[in-house]
Amino acid sequence: MGNLICPKLLCGFFVFLALVCLTKQQDEGFVSNVFQFFSDKVNNRLMEHITMRHNVELAYKAYVAYFDRADVDLPGFKKLFQQLEKDAHDRALSLTSYINSRGGRVRFPVVKLSEACKYIHQYTDKRKSEEKTQPCICYFQFQDSTNKVNIDDYCEENWRLQSGLQGVKEALALERSVNNDLIILVGLAISQNDPHSKITIEHVMDQQIETIKKLADLLDKLQGYQQDQEGYSLGEYLVDNEIKK
Repeated sequence: MGNLICPKLLCGFFVFLALVCLTKQQDEGFVSNVFQFFSDKVNNRLMEHITMRHNVELAYKAYVAYFDRADVDLPGFKKLFQQLEKDAHDRALSLTSYINSRGGRVRFPVVKLSEACKYIHQYTDKRKSEEKTQPCICYFQFQDSTNKVNIDDYCEENWRLQSGLQGVKEALALERSVNNDLIILVGLAISQNDPHSKITIEHVMDQQIETIKKLADLLDKLQGYQQDQEGYSLGEYLVDNEIKK
């Protein structure tokens, strides 16, 4: 009789443990009828990536507002950054829908332009390709004429004269930073034995690579005009008309 009780107690313990785990998942926002082999680590990192996308989207809104100014008036670059803003928004929504389809949870912390500025700043620092101390769009957004500490000599000299070039440089840094985060996410999905997340993230990476190539091509064209300081303004005007179509 004693031998029969032990297996029953053991079975009851595992049932209780399963119910506790299920309740915990539900309390944390998981959908029990859908959630299946979807790693909590993957879910959390996807949430972080979605927030990153929304930070980038906010940065692109700042670019759109800048290029639409009456004293800048570059409608082609405005259109370019509107598309980049839309892409960031759409890809964030796509990944949000994916988490929901796996029965995961999505939480949205505060979205800040300053976070996107960090992405640009950190990435350009690693590449050692920039002389500025902060991204120029961030300098323009946060500058305070009463606070001389905020003055950035590089942006003071180059932002107004070559805002199209500087904007594309910073957009390329943003997109490469986002792509780097996707690469990390793919590695995590593999380590968590989650092939479906891996495939989904790789699909987003395909879109990301296309964006990077588009910006890199545009940057090469603008840098070609940059070699002739006097001819840059005309070159920027021609490129602006080209991408406005």
